[in-house]
Amino acid sequence: MPRNETDSLNRLAANLRNLAQDLDDIAAGARPTANDLAAAPILIDWEPRLAPTQGPAIRGVVVGHPTISDGAPLRAEILAADPDLGWIFSWAGYYRLGAEAAAQPVVPVRRRASA
Repeated sequence: MPRNETDSLNRLAANLRNLAQDLDDIAAGARPTANDLAAAPILIDWEPRLAPTQGPAIRGVVVGHPTISDGAPLRAEILAADPDLGWIFSWAGYYRLGAEAAAQPVVPVRRRASA
């Protein structure tokens, strides 16, 4: 196998081991730490969604992300979430949850009378 493919597989394996450890720590109640959350970007105007795999996901506007501009839309699969909706953990790490998107009013559909 070429060296660059081996390096890529090694990085992927290390990332997956780190992800598994993060999820173990969350399940044990050891994470997120105050530092984890202080460093996490914020999602505002967020709303729950389904991922293409039908798993839980979130869509919102990101603020404070190291590589995504403030105000850019973001969609992320949720791997773990705070029961009080203070944060979520995705494949990319933690996001703090700011203000939720305003609920859109439900408009009833009017049906035409049958003739």
